[in-house]
Amino acid sequence: MEFQEAERRYRELRIEREQGILDDAQFRLRVADLLLRDANGTFWMLDAESGAWYSNRGSGWQSADPRAEWPAGEESKPLSSHRLRYLLFVLPIAILLAAGGLALWQTPALPWQAPAASATPEPPVQVIIASPGDGDEVPLGQEVRIELTLSAGPGLEMVDRVELRVDGRMVREQAVRTRLPPSQATLPLSLPWRPDAVGRCHITIVALSAGQETLGSAEIELKVAELSAPAVPRPACILQAAFLSDVTVPPGEILAPGARADKVWQVRNSGTCAWGVGYELVRVSGDGMGAASPIGVPPTPAGQPSDLAVTFRAPGEAGVYSAAWRLRSPQGELFGPPLDLEIQVKAEAQRSVPPARPARLEARVVDGGKAVQLTWLDLSENEDAFRVHRQDVEASVGLVPANAQAFLDRSVACGGSYRYSVVAFNAAGASSPAEAPEISMPACAAGSASLPTLILTVVPTQVVAGEPFTLIFQAEDGAGLVQVTIQGEDTGDPEIDEGQGFSCEGHRCAASWSLTWHGEAGRTLTFVAEAWNVAGVQSQPARVQVTIEPSP
Repeated sequence: MEFQEAERRYRELRIEREQGILDDAQFRLRVADLLLRDANGTFWMLDAESGAWYSNRGSGWQSADPRAEWPAGEESKPLSSHRLRYLLFVLPIAILLAAGGLALWQTPALPWQAPAASATPEPPVQVIIASPGDGDEVPLGQEVRIELTLSAGPGLEMVDRVELRVDGRMVREQAVRTRLPPSQATLPLSLPWRPDAVGRCHITIVALSAGQETLGSAEIELKVAELSAPAVPRPACILQAAFLSDVTVPPGEILAPGARADKVWQVRNSGTCAWGVGYELVRVSGDGMGAASPIGVPPTPAGQPSDLAVTFRAPGEAGVYSAAWRLRSPQGELFGPPLDLEIQVKAEAQRSVPPARPARLEARVVDGGKAVQLTWLDLSENEDAFRVHRQDVEASVGLVPANAQAFLDRSVACGGSYRYSVVAFNAAGASSPAEAPEISMPACAAGSASLPTLILTVVPTQVVAGEPFTLIFQAEDGAGLVQVTIQGEDTGDPEIDEGQGFSCEGHRCAASWSLTWHGEAGRTLTFVAEAWNVAGVQSQPARVQVTIEPSP
């Protein structure tokens, strides 16, 4: 995307905000998605309010004019949405919080009918530590990078700096004000720290104003250990991925020499590790075709689908070209099947352009209130597929082939309200979305509500006394979830038996609870999880048993 295209999209977003399609928070975050990087590695961002350009060459954001700095005919180096999410680390978390999507946090486990505790005032700035995780073990004497994100609804202009404190002692300071363009609402930071003593360390990140006022903070606890010899770490979760489909550029696609294209694979996170900061898509063999490698992977919970994309250019000479890509964890482990890209370059091939936007998208309730039927007019002759989006679901809810003009969504619930959009795709890109008015499902009949579904697992499967293990749950309900609880059953440990509660919003909810058993080995512990939906309907209990092995 060149700067002219970014400016055009910015003007469209302003109109959508003026028409009430986007609220202010959604508008600012959509504008942030227009971040560009030129061939010299300079980042460019549009100010959400004024529409002015700002550039960053590594020393802070400055007002600048891309027309004066990009020579005529020189193409910018676009950041795909996946690379942008990687650079902004946990920006989707901020998007979900701002847009009312999935909101997930830990609270003390409470009975469903128990009165809620009084709310505490929200800090003006939210500090989110993405990595390392609370309770993680880090090596003595080796550099650890604290990856975090600052976010604030109106903007971060009030933040002067952040401090990294270890056991209450400030060990590093990072200026913030000079890095911010006007009205920027989120900022990723990375603070290095080198542990110098074995034991537990209390890490605090504090956002401060110029007047020393604490605007927000976040805390984690880390265990510093001395590694006497290289050891294979015990996996905290299982890395797996499953190929679903070639969304664009099917194998053997014919392209003209020099044609630019976007290859999109849809895969499913079939393991138990959530893909987040540090997960990448890397080329492992074949022709590079000008594609960047590695490429950041969008945050994807376990069990959910994800679209992985690379932007490439067909070579200048005719022939058959191929490459293979794989997923890579933050620890450098390759996983999942090879994702293949294979094209034919022919001089007589026509250059591809993105398809036209579908027209007259309509949604109506069918099948006695159990489904929503979408219909549209296909105005394009060059799409590879259509992707259907629903406002309450982060990923797409369906893919339909070229020339289709209908889609049936059965993942709806009585009493729910839904808003849909449809885009057409091909190798050259995607159309703008066609949107349908919000549609409401019939009210639920008395006694018709279904139970929420709930899965509870433990990793690793072999739990050793004195070593950490993790309980992971995944819950789903068509009407929407509000809470999930996990607790031990007569383990003898008051904290474990009291359990943890997790507040949820939306139709899906997933989280984990990390524990360490300090009692005797040889015991079998039972954990039980339960979920509640917005109607107060409780799931069947999900149970998992853990046998504690003696420490080697």
